[in-house]
Amino acid sequence: TKGEVTFNLLNKPDSVTTPIQMLQVQDLDSNDGSPKTIFVEMRGTLCGEVMDGGFVTLDGVLMSRPIGRGKKHREPYFFCTGIIENGKSRTIAVSPEDEAIIRQWIGERSVKQIMNDLASNFAPIIHGYMDEKKAILLQIIGGVRIEAQGKRGDIHILLLGDPGVAKSQLLDAAVRASPGSLLYDCSQASKAGLVAAAEKMKESFSSGESWGALSLTPDHAICALDEFHLLGGKDKTVTESLNVALEAQEVRISKAAKGVVRTRVAVLMAANPKTRNARFDPESPTPLYEQAGIKVNTMSRTDYVAVMRDLESEALDVSVSEAMWNSADPTIQILQTESYPIDNFLPKLVTLAKRIDEVFIEPNAKAYLINTYSDARKGAGAEGKVTPRRNESLRRFAQAVCRLSLQGTITLE
Repeated sequence: TKGEVTFNLLNKPDSVTTPIQMLQVQDLDSNDGSPKTIFVEMRGTLCGEVMDGGFVTLDGVLMSRPIGRGKKHREPYFFCTGIIENGKSRTIAVSPEDEAIIRQWIGERSVKQIMNDLASNFAPIIHGYMDEKKAILLQIIGGVRIEAQGKRGDIHILLLGDPGVAKSQLLDAAVRASPGSLLYDCSQASKAGLVAAAEKMKESFSSGESWGALSLTPDHAICALDEFHLLGGKDKTVTESLNVALEAQEVRISKAAKGVVRTRVAVLMAANPKTRNARFDPESPTPLYEQAGIKVNTMSRTDYVAVMRDLESEALDVSVSEAMWNSADPTIQILQTESYPIDNFLPKLVTLAKRIDEVFIEPNAKAYLINTYSDARKGAGAEGKVTPRRNESLRRFAQAVCRLSLQGTITLE
């Protein structure tokens, strides 16, 4: 009679509310440097769709709710209405026009020219270190994972260097060139911060599970670990967990909901020496990696180790200084930006290369790689024993070169 309709609830709704975990908002930091987190509410078919440790792009409404005694204070939360992107993949869009230009650029060069040209324009502010730059470029591309055998395609690299030889800048350049990659400082790293862990529940809204840098990095992107010599300190479980994550590329957490966290990422590590004068001593009977406090079982899981020394040479000093001043010259900067035919050339090339998920090998190329392994085993003396893992490292690098050339077959070249 008054124009109002009243509904009575006949049955209790058949629904279950499960508080799982607070999500970390990526690429945003609070004023004190700690990552921002926010509660996300999902209903219906959206529940259970998010991967453990995965990246998601959510659509929804930002709302608030009362908290605390007396309900005088409120906190924000996100009501999710849809999942736009779900998983741990990060790519950059490549238009057909851009793809044609990139393929033309690759087709006009030999494999050696491709490597040299890309390395020359990779982190141009850093003088020299061409071999290291080429290795990092191949790490960005990566090899092909063999699912049937559980063999990784991601390449792990260790940079051993004296202080001030631009290791951190190389790490930063690698992260910027590889979509979705992450840079992490190991000086304060814990097991939870680096890999993942299940801890005692501290509040009713938390599952007690923590996702670390390796598990938060998208699949086959780069997780760059700076100050690697400071990793773990006295906590040996950090290094042990890292070794499992490097080779098996998954970590089992007994208390976690699903028990397994994937770490299918390429790891780029940079370490300084722990010697008294903070410089490597090549004359010492202690191996260089031990001078940086790195264990042999971690070393054996790396595919490439670079030694970057701060040597005093007048010609080298002049070249380094000239490169530094050129990087500050606007004229030189313009020339460097025009070195590629399109913007974001390298990230787009990386995206195209990673689309190649099958790499074949010619018989003569296979015979050559077998002989290099056999010769290395024979010639390994004081430098250390060459293990069968060298074969896997060669496979990953050969596949990466092939993919970088936008080819599907490894040739002798």
